[in-house]
Amino acid sequence: MAIWKKIIIHAAMIAVIIFTLMPIVVMFNISLKPLPEILAKPTRWIFTPTFENYREVFLLGPYSRFLLNSIIIGVLSTIVSVALGTMAAYAVARYQLAGNFTAMSVFVIRMVPPIAVMTPLFLFIRTIGVGDTYFGLVFLHAAFNMPFVLWLMLGFFRDLPKEIEEAAHIDGCNQWQVFYMVALPLAKGGVVAAAIFCLLSSWNEFPFAFIATGSQTRTLTVAALDFKTDEGIHFGNVMAFGTVAMLPVMIAALVFQRRLVNALTGAVKG
Repeated sequence: MAIWKKIIIHAAMIAVIIFTLMPIVVMFNISLKPLPEILAKPTRWIFTPTFENYREVFLLGPYSRFLLNSIIIGVLSTIVSVALGTMAAYAVARYQLAGNFTAMSVFVIRMVPPIAVMTPLFLFIRTIGVGDTYFGLVFLHAAFNMPFVLWLMLGFFRDLPKEIEEAAHIDGCNQWQVFYMVALPLAKGGVVAAAIFCLLSSWNEFPFAFIATGSQTRTLTVAALDFKTDEGIHFGNVMAFGTVAMLPVMIAALVFQRRLVNALTGAVKG
């Protein structure tokens, strides 16, 4: 490849990275500014940073509780989604339950916009009496994420050689032991990737959290609405809130980026 082509490619990559990271840099920059600096014209990039916005939001305000709610709901819904979705995917892959039709028809459910089913889900949650509880939102998130887990894991289980499982049967393993001790460890890359995707989906989800939570179980995405008041928008607090809310998903994406790519490749191939 000619040197000028390499220069163009690298310049384009740098431009994309800058374009992608600029909103994050601006958000973090504003979160460290006092109010006079935020309102100053023109914007100054050199200033004395302060963590007052973080203190107001997470020490003086109730948002540390909302952060804990997001963590609890995200972790619980991820466990339920991955456990049930993985077992369903194995059953479809090994017992040919309606073949590809089952996987694709279930996956289509995941493509339905949450806003389209908010009204019936709100009535359902209120009727069964699980509004403003962890169970209600965990149930909704798990139901919405399980089709994706099924579709993702199906490709992994279909790629596993059946001879390995047959050998385990010959050694005396029952079907549950074959799944838990043979198939699942071989597909652990997909399990980790599915867990990360479910956690990110639950962490960023808004419509379900808006209709199913209240003062006790409010999550970060719903709590963000509190910063728009009659006095205006508290930009410093909003940016501090957004920075903290973004950190877990960024860390997860950086740590597991290779597994995510491999999982998507395996799922598409399968």
